[in-house]
Amino acid sequence: MEKQVERRSQTGDPVTAIVAEIVLEQAVRAHTVERLRREIDRALDERDREKFEELALLLRRLLSEESGKTE
Repeated sequence: MEKQVERRSQTGDPVTAIVAEIVLEQAVRAHTVERLRREIDRALDERDREKFEELALLLRRLLSEESGKTE
């Protein structure tokens, strides 16, 4: 089964490539959101207001980009 998937991706099927790109992009965004949330929690624990505000701004921008794409 694994070799079948590998062979299909090597054939250059454009639909498969697009779907793979979308899935990868969503996974990277989800990971980034989770990482930012953990860093925000750490900044709060450390009472680092400047770092908190910087990270919160990045998270808001990322989430607003996501919501803008779905409209």
